[in-house]
Amino acid sequence: MTALLGPGVTLLQQTACGAWMVAAVLMWDLAVAALLGYSRVQRTLNQYLFVVERLAGAVLIAFGVGIMVHMLI
Repeated sequence: MTALLGPGVTLLQQTACGAWMVAAVLMWDLAVAALLGYSRVQRTLNQYLFVVERLAGAVLIAFGVGIMVHMLI
């Protein structure tokens, strides 16, 4: 946060940014939970679950390889 707001950030600014971030993440999580409650969305996700799992695994592997390469260089 100090990289964006500078080293002289006040406690009020920090609190406001923290509250905003909590609210934004909470709204996102509630929206995802509401969508997952629909049976049509659940059926669609079940059809593509294999692909989603494989893509998530590939991303995690890429992060791991990237970290290893960064540590070796």
